[in-house]
Amino acid sequence: MTNKSNSELIDFVYEKVVEEDVWSVEIVEQGRRRTQKQVALNRSKAFYDESEEENDARIAFTSVFGDFLTSVDDLSEEYGKGTVEWYWELGRLVETREAASGLDEYSYKQLGELIPDENVNNNIVSDAKRVYELFPDRDVPDTDRVTTVRKIGYYADSDAEARAILNTAEDAGFFPMNREIRVWKDVKPDPDLQTVAEEINRRFQTYDSARSKVKFVRHVYLLCRVAEEDIPSNERIKTALQEFESE
Repeated sequence: MTNKSNSELIDFVYEKVVEEDVWSVEIVEQGRRRTQKQVALNRSKAFYDESEEENDARIAFTSVFGDFLTSVDDLSEEYGKGTVEWYWELGRLVETREAASGLDEYSYKQLGELIPDENVNNNIVSDAKRVYELFPDRDVPDTDRVTTVRKIGYYADSDAEARAILNTAEDAGFFPMNREIRVWKDVKPDPDLQTVAEEINRRFQTYDSARSKVKFVRHVYLLCRVAEEDIPSNERIKTALQEFESE
């Protein structure tokens, strides 16, 4: 058997699967009713000779990571793939399965590419781990915009603040746009109307209506967790926006 660490094992298999394209990772169903899943590392038919190191690594990888990868496959059958709930469940697997927990960021990216699903990218494991950290009680927002959730978690001062911001937006009936998040990041924690108006005009194109821009300004204030009654009136917002439109 191989004496490679889990990270070294991932790196070795990643090289064979992704870089050299001589192996492929597959989930196969076994048993009389095809209900038992198993991970297989299959060799390309174009390659017949396999070294002892390669054979040992192939056996070790399926042994160490087989349960994790088949569990990921089960998630796609139980939850809507790509939803925050799906990412949370994947993050839970990463944190609770010994094979996947404690890896470095580079290994997580490689492991993501070894998940046998064409709709999976190399950031998926890291994203899932972050979603799980942000919502330890599984109280996740109802959205499939995981990148946006991660951005809020990255720019917020704490995980608790990130959750509070998402809850505020949900209570107000909107989910933040990436451009709104960029403005929020630049003006928090105490937004000044002139600065917010300038940033909205800079980041939102002329085809956005004046009414929409007023709404975006209000969203930024809410992301800064300013109470509804303390947000400037729509008229004041319109005036500020018009001032910077003319520049």
